[in-house]
Order: sequence, then structure tokens, then C-alpha cells
Amino acid sequence: MNRSRIRYALTALPVLALTLTACGGGGVAKSDSDNKLTIWMMTGGPGDNPLIKEVTAQFKKSHRPSPRPACPSS
Repeated sequence: MNRSRIRYALTALPVLALTLTACGGGGVAKSDSDNKLTIWMMTGGPGDNPLIKEVTAQFKKSHRPSPRPACPSS
């Protein structure tokens, strides 16, 4: 085998592998449906935690906008 054939073979292998991966899988699988929808609800949240409320209050207290300086009269 000469070098061009080896290069062609080395280039064709990944292309062939990608083609088989993309086309493989055996078609679409049908799922068993009971026509029910399950929704998971989360109770509580970050605002319900006293520690987070305290941190939020401290943040708001330390990050209040500073008052604007008075404009000099012209």
C-alpha cells in the first residue's frame, strides 16, 4: 500500500464511524403512554429561610444608594 491509500483509509474510518453513529439506532421507539402528566411542585424556597432573609436585609442595608450631593448654585 502506498501512502495515499493509507491516508485515504485513515480519513475514511472516522467518517464511516460518524455515519454509522448518526444513522444507527434502529428507528424510533414507541413509548407506552397513559396520557397522564406528572408535575413536581417544590415547596418552600430561598425566601423562606431565615438565614437568607437576614443576609438579604444586610445586603440591602450596606448597598443603599448614596444621597446625591447638592448642585452648586451658578
